[in-house]
Amino acid sequence: MLEWGEMKASFAPDRHTFVLHIWRESGPVDAVPVWRGRIQHVRSGRESYVLTVNEIVAFLEDYAGGLQEKREAPDSRTTN
Repeated sequence: MLEWGEMKASFAPDRHTFVLHIWRESGPVDAVPVWRGRIQHVRSGRESYVLTVNEIVAFLEDYAGGLQEKREAPDSRTTN
């Protein structure tokens, strides 16, 4: 088993680990369920409470900017 110092040293700057907790808020039986969440960047300990998927993506973008652009960019291997 790795010691904490060895594990901490193995974190590469271009890799990020996040913990996402989601839960449904209880309310009146006839109410529309409300989902809430908390996302945490493991290395920094920074966390944020979220209500939407867009808020989760925005948090991820702070550490891995350009996720949307990379996903939407045309494949560079394609030739015309």
